[in-house]
Amino acid sequence: ETDIYVSKDSSNSALYQVKLGELFMLEFTKNGDEITIEADQDKYNAKGEDYLGSFKAGEWVTIRVECYPASEDDDFDTPQLKIWIDEVLVDISDNYIGKGTTEPNYASYAQVEVYTLMSASATAYFDNTFASKEEKVFDVFDEEISDSRG
Repeated sequence: ETDIYVSKDSSNSALYQVKLGELFMLEFTKNGDEITIEADQDKYNAKGEDYLGSFKAGEWVTIRVECYPASEDDDFDTPQLKIWIDEVLVDISDNYIGKGTTEPNYASYAQVEVYTLMSASATAYFDNTFASKEEKVFDVFDEEISDSRG
């Protein structure tokens, strides 16, 4: 979970990638005053994106992400990602890195890395950032996904 602020004067382009181990890749892209978040299947090229949500540039927002490995016990066969923006669940995705071509890579999936893309001219601030690893059962029905989606 982190609070993030992306400056309004940042360029209109893909700005940042947030990699959750080798399991999920989130890409932040600015278009006008909107920052969109997508889950990418390919960690080197923008392909196989899954729109997750959006927020306004120039405003602080809180983003929370939870990753769940595939589990026969929980009756889903691909890893799952839940994302909240300002405490509102905006999406659930199974769009892991390599989906459709490789098996999920669970190595170090609790690790988080932030990349700035070479074409980006952007300022972002992160605050109140923390991560934890805990045993938690994935429940797709534990709360409703927001219709607004940012």
